Amino acid sequence: MGISTMEFERVMEIVKAYEGRIDKDFRIPLEEYEMRYQNVWKRLDEKKIDMGFFSGTEKCRGMEST
Repeated sequence: MGISTMEFERVMEIVKAYEGRIDKDFRIPLEEYEMRYQNVWKRLDEKKIDMGFFSGTEKCRGMEST
């Protein structure tokens, strides 16, 4: 599955609209993040909703250095 340029631009407009209200220093334990992530995917799948997650962090992209 891919995302078109137009879809990506729409997502970025939404992100930019809310950027000033996002607490970028907020943290939760990795275990809680993984649980929330799995729960969201499960609910989306149950409702047959096709969705993408965007993250700017290396950890979320699976590129965390060890």
